[in-house]
Amino acid sequence: KSPYLMFTNRHEIRRIDLVKKDYTQVVPTLKNAVALDVDVTTNKMYWCDLYHRKIF
Repeated sequence: KSPYLMFTNRHEIRRIDLVKKDYTQVVPTLKNAVALDVDVTTNKMYWCDLYHRKIF
């Protein structure tokens, strides 16, 4: 399995493969997503959406 980086551009969350240099959409159509974190032990992802004022 290739290493990857999860990131947000505020409107979607993406995953980029660091070997192949390609990316995929993980969570589309967000309003203002920031503060992304991934818990690799539980395989869960968390982010804050400033528009909704929530942590997902």
